[in-house]
Amino acid sequence: MGWFAEAEVLSSDHDPPDVKFRDAKLEIKEILSEGRRRHQEYKEGREKAFKATSPSDLGEMYTPRDISVCDVCARVYVGAKELAKRKYSVETRQGLDLLFYVNLTDVSGLRETPFPDVAVIDALGDRSVSFLMGYRSCALSVAADAPSFLHRALKRIAHRKVD
Repeated sequence: MGWFAEAEVLSSDHDPPDVKFRDAKLEIKEILSEGRRRHQEYKEGREKAFKATSPSDLGEMYTPRDISVCDVCARVYVGAKELAKRKYSVETRQGLDLLFYVNLTDVSGLRETPFPDVAVIDALGDRSVSFLMGYRSCALSVAADAPSFLHRALKRIAHRKVD
């Protein structure tokens, strides 16, 4: 067991948020590589698996690459700005904790320095904006009334240890 109990993670009765965790109201969004279609990938992968006659039929070329935290923040900003523009009112965003799951094709590493100026993310007015990428997470913007665990994570990239 980690630093929280599973019972603290609750599905929300209303959307937003997607999930409630302690006093956080998490709205979870995914950042995919441009042109990537998750459901199509799943269907094609499933079909490939059913047609496979040997393990080698399932192999794919993988060329891992790194991305900078500046690039991640830029993508998070675009996603948060789009939500502010098209989906959530200012009042809703002021009570919402955005969590972006960064899921980019062939990206495995994160260059953590230099850390970007996130004033543009702060200016959007969300209660908090964070990202999760692999085993790393970081709170980029945290308002005064955001949950305390997010304040402790502000502009600090945390690495979850894998057993």
